[in-house]
Amino acid sequence: MKADFDRFGPVSKQRVLEAIEFILSSGQFEKFWGYVVPQSVPLDEVEDKPGYLRALYEKLSGHAPPMCDFGPDVELVSTISPPGIDIRE
Repeated sequence: MKADFDRFGPVSKQRVLEAIEFILSSGQFEKFWGYVVPQSVPLDEVEDKPGYLRALYEKLSGHAPPMCDFGPDVELVSTISPPGIDIRE
């Protein structure tokens, strides 16, 4: 996944990292796992889901994920224009 990630542009990289941060803060692994984890890593096979996502974030970014609380006004969207973090207005 790191090789694929390195080919992304800066905006795409930031969106992936923000999505991982959001999933970690929300704890909704079942709902959002497929947004950032390749299909070759099924959710059921990962015992420590937060640990896996933290390690993935570190591998992709080179540093630990910040501890964020996105609150109820933020949601993860996957629409064409553009996917990433969306703040509801």
